Amino acid sequence: MENSIIEVQLRGHGVEQFSTPRLIGRRLLPADLDFLVELHASPGVMGHSGGPRTAASTEPFVRSNVAHWRYYQFGLYVLSPADDPDRPIGRAGLRWDRRDGETPSADVSVVLTEAAWGRGYAVEAGTAMVTIARSLELPVTAGCRADHAVARAVLEKIGFVHTENQLRNGEDWVRYRWPEDGRSPARLVPHPAESHR
Repeated sequence: MENSIIEVQLRGHGVEQFSTPRLIGRRLLPADLDFLVELHASPGVMGHSGGPRTAASTEPFVRSNVAHWRYYQFGLYVLSPADDPDRPIGRAGLRWDRRDGETPSADVSVVLTEAAWGRGYAVEAGTAMVTIARSLELPVTAGCRADHAVARAVLEKIGFVHTENQLRNGEDWVRYRWPEDGRSPARLVPHPAESHR
């Protein structure tokens, strides 16, 4: 990160919620289906993530990610601005990745509505994901299409290190890993209810 520390506050069993200076993230719920259907339908938003998805393909995505939460106690979060918590602007998450030939890891993803682009939210959300994974002592990875310069810049600004190029579904991808020294991209702030213990 560029000489700045993003404060991340973690709350709930299995870190069900987090907050940063400008974002709130809460555990994905089945009731979030309508928002994710709208998010996934956008060609601009999903252009570098496999293309737009239909409602029929988003519904099993939500089911799978709700189940991921139940099994692993971490997963996908719905993001909202801290000053407007009822207005979702994207999703960020950690997904347990057991790719062949690789050490299992928590894979970071961030997808934002087009209206939320260019404001630094991806760095804040990605930093929170790394912080959560490190608080759970999980190895952390991330990936994106090789031609997605914005995503690569975000990952590198957070502190990820490029490890390899891959061919994935006929497309060139790049893989990143969190440095082995585990340096934190954030300062954890105790929840107010925990600060007087």
